[in-house]
Amino acid sequence: MKNISNSSSNSNSIQNLVSNFTPCIGIDRSVLTGFSLIYVDQSISRYKNVECQFVQSGGYSLNNGVQLTHLSISDDRFGKLSFAMNKGKWYGRLEMSSSNYINLQPLNTEQYIKRIDEVFNYIEFKYNVKVFYTLNSLIINQIEINATFYINSNFRNYRRAVKCLMSNVPPSDSRGNKVFYVSENKISSFNFETAFVSGTSRKLIIYDKCKNILDKHDVNIGVDIMRIEYLFKNRNSGIASRLGKSVADLTDYKIKYLFCNNFMRDFINPIKLFRHDIENYLLSKLNSYHSYSGMNKQWVSFLMDDIKNDEEIKDRPVIISIQDIIKAVMKCGLFVRPKITIKTLLNAANTRYSYLLDNNPDKVEEIISTVMRM
Repeated sequence: MKNISNSSSNSNSIQNLVSNFTPCIGIDRSVLTGFSLIYVDQSISRYKNVECQFVQSGGYSLNNGVQLTHLSISDDRFGKLSFAMNKGKWYGRLEMSSSNYINLQPLNTEQYIKRIDEVFNYIEFKYNVKVFYTLNSLIINQIEINATFYINSNFRNYRRAVKCLMSNVPPSDSRGNKVFYVSENKISSFNFETAFVSGTSRKLIIYDKCKNILDKHDVNIGVDIMRIEYLFKNRNSGIASRLGKSVADLTDYKIKYLFCNNFMRDFINPIKLFRHDIENYLLSKLNSYHSYSGMNKQWVSFLMDDIKNDEEIKDRPVIISIQDIIKAVMKCGLFVRPKITIKTLLNAANTRYSYLLDNNPDKVEEIISTVMRM
């Protein structure tokens, strides 16, 4: 593993990008249509990353008299350009990344439009492929909008907070929600770096951006950064209604509004309901154990084991932290000496349930408040 302080050009380039990083809500990847192909040099077939079929007749006619049936260019500097017939019509599609390199800084509207021009100019310069488009003609068919921001410690310390948030995301369609936790491309509910839930029209992801850069570029950037990302998979997912008919309609306000509207729906409102459910869940548990109030260690053990078993069965947190239990103890009125009860709880958490002591409510609030201040 390389360190950010290394003198290699790779590390220095990443160091410059990190030093110029500004936390914000912005555009990541997108899929654009609404452009036409006007010229392709036949020498393009020499590129290994290009698929192109020229024909004498029956294909798509270009300005230089050449005809082709399809064109596909895959390039790490921008993504993928494809052109083919779809449902009887010739159809151009650009899958575009937000940058040529580590994809750290989300783009605002001005930067996004500049990126589009940059990509099409690059395609013309390198591959001698010319397209025609205007901002009014370009249609956004898919778009990723993310909030990328610093966190106060390593992502691993936020795993329970992330699980509390993700496990309460309301279903976006009738299929319900299944949250996946991934580490090193394998499902892992404990040591994950990525959590995502996906529906028919959108996908929501939270991940450790530092680990993402480390995996792709073998460089430790030396700071802790989290990314929360929405992929809006089609125009019915909010693109048409919130962002407008074309790229020309985009504004920074619309981008932020689309993200924050979904963020409130998925995180802010559900976490309030979750806290209410936690209280009812714990009060019910405590009432069932009230006969053990004189034997603190025994009922505490029962309660902690029940919580652990419920979380394993449901594969999701049923409480946020030990503070939830302490509040319930104070509220239920079943304990003559609640301070002693609380001390017993803390001792139990210190020995067997330390994951409940990681200030998870503060981390949940940190994530929410950081995003909403952007």
